[in-house]
Amino acid sequence: MMRIRDYTEADEALVDISAFVLDEQSEKELERCFNRLGFPKHEITRGDVHTAIKRYSQAASPSILIVDISRSEMPLSDMEALANVCAPNIQVIVIGTCDTVGLYRNLLRYGISDYLIKPIPQAMLYSALSHMKAGENHHPAEVKTGKVVSVYGASGGIGTTSLLCALGDILSREENRRVMLVDLDILQGDTALHFGLSAGAGFSNLLRSPERADDLVLERLSLSVNKKLNILCSEGESEDSGLVDSKSIGALTDSLRQKYHFILHHIPDRSEIETLPVLMSSDICILILEPGLTGLRNARNLLQKIKAYEMVPQIIAVLNNSRPSFKSSPTAQQIEKFIGHPLEQIIPYDGKGFNQSSLDGVPVSRNNSRASQKIKLLAASLVGSKPQAKSPFLKLPFKFFGG
Repeated sequence: MMRIRDYTEADEALVDISAFVLDEQSEKELERCFNRLGFPKHEITRGDVHTAIKRYSQAASPSILIVDISRSEMPLSDMEALANVCAPNIQVIVIGTCDTVGLYRNLLRYGISDYLIKPIPQAMLYSALSHMKAGENHHPAEVKTGKVVSVYGASGGIGTTSLLCALGDILSREENRRVMLVDLDILQGDTALHFGLSAGAGFSNLLRSPERADDLVLERLSLSVNKKLNILCSEGESEDSGLVDSKSIGALTDSLRQKYHFILHHIPDRSEIETLPVLMSSDICILILEPGLTGLRNARNLLQKIKAYEMVPQIIAVLNNSRPSFKSSPTAQQIEKFIGHPLEQIIPYDGKGFNQSSLDGVPVSRNNSRASQKIKLLAASLVGSKPQAKSPFLKLPFKFFGG
């Protein structure tokens, strides 16, 4: 039941604050406070945290959210589920009836801005919301940003773009995360083609002026694959030299971190960008290689350069068998010894599946091949999901409201 008005997707961008509460008294207290603070756009829905999870698994989340956990049997698990469907920079106030210090501390530790006990104390609610409206963070130690994953192919033609697109597809559709694919191959990027789309214009200009990356500009320049997945890419714009400054990439990425759970960078295996600085500024580097000598040598050299730094990103080495193997092909153990790094995943040869997905404009993750299953395990490792089979992955915990 809607207290304020019926909700439509056209209203999403106009909603600054939303609340999901179970009782009429809480609705009245919230309405009074919203009007007092002058929130121009707000909505109050009769429901609780589960209602909010269902809503934002399909729609964009507001900047401020209030949820009721009075009937929640597992409040921390419910808050994790909510974090998985909301933008990383959302601010959340939780209201409930359980007056325990333990729950309060746990909620704050997981990134919640405040926890209020029913009946809602008007003064505390007003104080919390006034700080949020002013852009202040109650808990500055909690950095609410998404994860940056750079995908780099040690050599060309080994399926790097296909794997990147498959990961983005799985993370958005099956893991329900907000994902931005950023194709940094300005001249020859073909990320959009893997989804049957055509790259737009203006992305290279955005890289040169990353301070322009507000919601309106991103909506105009990015391609929408589904409600959770967007692409920033370009196809050799006429006035583009293909040169990209790593500082500009970093500035744009910082802006995207506030809006998406995952930013997946496609880094070309050429020298148009300063590859190493971009990789080093990532949270995770997925290094794609194949059993060819050139690619293995490139992978070893890159790993040596990365590991020479004191602070390094997590490195996930993935062996993609993009060509049929032969008896003379090196074994996984030989490859690990040569590059000096373990292989976290080995994707079996599936030339027909990869080629067909490219022709159809559908990610390889949509078929049910062995290769697709391995990519799904790789995606699960990024969000910390428990894989269904034994895997040597290092699991990455997904921090509540912050990636």
